[in-house]
Amino acid sequence: MRRAAPAGAAGFAARVRRLASRRRRLVARGRSWQLRRATDWFIFGAFEPELIGSVGLSRDRHRKASHKVHLWGMYVAPSHRRRGIGAELVRAAIRQARALPGVEWVHLAVSSAAPEAQRLYERLGFEVWGTEPDALRHDGRIASEHHMALRLELEGATRIES
Repeated sequence: MRRAAPAGAAGFAARVRRLASRRRRLVARGRSWQLRRATDWFIFGAFEPELIGSVGLSRDRHRKASHKVHLWGMYVAPSHRRRGIGAELVRAAIRQARALPGVEWVHLAVSSAAPEAQRLYERLGFEVWGTEPDALRHDGRIASEHHMALRLELEGATRIES
């Protein structure tokens, strides 16, 4: 498991896109626009020795929302699934999120067409906070998208609840 350095991230992201383009099921795609918009962004990869999985993490660039990061583009090659690689990728991203000053939430969206992925996120502590019906359409198929979040513990924060 390793994090891509900014200088090599473009090539790494291209490899991730090629790997992800092999998918045949309706799943949420990584949002490359987040790389251009985020102030803090990271891509993690699993290698054996070739790239077999990846996940991205980006911090919300708006000041009032900078306490949130977004997990995106999660993918593990089918031949390497059910071996804990996805969990390790997500854990690496969560560790990185905890290391970012002021970050309190990790958000993600998962397609209803990927129930295994949703179960993985739930095992790691994420909870569904909303569902967008008819969020994704591909080849005549329709899927909802579940929005999930994981609250990180943050010392010294003052909560303002309404």
